Amino acid sequence: MRVGKWLIAAVVLAGIALGWLFAADTMSARYQAIRFLDHLTSGQFERAFDYVYYYNRAYDEEVTISEEEARKIWVDRVKRLKEQGTYVKAYQDLRVWQDDGWVNGRAVLSVVENGGEQRYEVYVAFNKEQGQWKVSNLQPLLPEPDDRNQWQSALKGYVGDPPVISAPFAKVPVMELQTARPPDDWQKVKSVPFGAADGQPAVLLP
Repeated sequence: MRVGKWLIAAVVLAGIALGWLFAADTMSARYQAIRFLDHLTSGQFERAFDYVYYYNRAYDEEVTISEEEARKIWVDRVKRLKEQGTYVKAYQDLRVWQDDGWVNGRAVLSVVENGGEQRYEVYVAFNKEQGQWKVSNLQPLLPEPDDRNQWQSALKGYVGDPPVISAPFAKVPVMELQTARPPDDWQKVKSVPFGAADGQPAVLLP
């Protein structure tokens, strides 16, 4: 009897520990996404890059470019696009959850394009670098012509040559993005009001 009780207790404790492990992993990804989006919407592109998963070959192949080179490519093209009038102004409804050991996210972006403001619901793609989740792509759930998605091509982590219009995701194929939905128990991370409505800028985390 004692052995049976100890065995049950051990199984329960292992389940709790595993649950905490998954929760911690998801919280880490949420934090990375918040920092990335906060710095991006405030124009701090150098700091935003710290939370970008960059790659210059296939998505899952070894990177053959230095972090310094990758940073310059990414920051320069995001700055250049903003100078041309296209940039992410704000975000809201960021949701991050875990599915089969992989972190997924969704958010709503407010993007300024040629003087006009558009809202896009996007899939937030993550990948791990040295054990830490980073943002690799912001993929609109409703596909647009390539010339309407310059911001998405600029913000993705791909820093190779020639540029890739749409890189594959590690767990969620592009064809499935429109149906990718968070589970019923998803946690709403943060809601940032769009500046055009109330003039409140995003608040940076320490």
